[in-house]
Amino acid sequence: MTVSLTFLGRICDRWRVRVELGEPRAVRGLTVSLVAENGRVLGPSVVAPQDIGSCWVADLRGPPHLPPGTVVRATADGEWGVLTEEIGVDPRRGLHAYLHADARLPLEGKPRGAALSDRETTLLGRIFPWMCGCGPAAAAKDDEVEALLREMGVDPGDVDPDLVAELRRGV
Repeated sequence: MTVSLTFLGRICDRWRVRVELGEPRAVRGLTVSLVAENGRVLGPSVVAPQDIGSCWVADLRGPPHLPPGTVVRATADGEWGVLTEEIGVDPRRGLHAYLHADARLPLEGKPRGAALSDRETTLLGRIFPWMCGCGPAAAAKDDEVEALLREMGVDPGDVDPDLVAELRRGV
């Protein structure tokens, strides 16, 4: 007699396990349960119904996160005696775990910051004037206001200083 187990993962609030039996007619009873590494049962055992056929899927109730070392244990009783089969529950890793919200992706390498270019700083200064009130962005604003006034044929010295300040804030 053979019992083959396949751990299918979490489905809603249950853990799903496929049990395949070599000789289903010879089985009198079958239970499936989640067992921690220390031998403690993590939820109620599921008893297989009569005439399950050669393949059966058991939905096991257990904790939302299985501790490391957890196994699925199937105990079959038949004319040959009692047979116990176990399969380890390996947690998902990497992208597979991330897509199932089991874990975060590991970072490879150390992230390094990079300085903003002058163009990026100027663009940020235009959108968020309070960010770049001094330094190169402020000088660029002064140049832009003076270029704007020259394009319109106005001498910057003839314009009211309050108007120039308002233009510098709006550019």
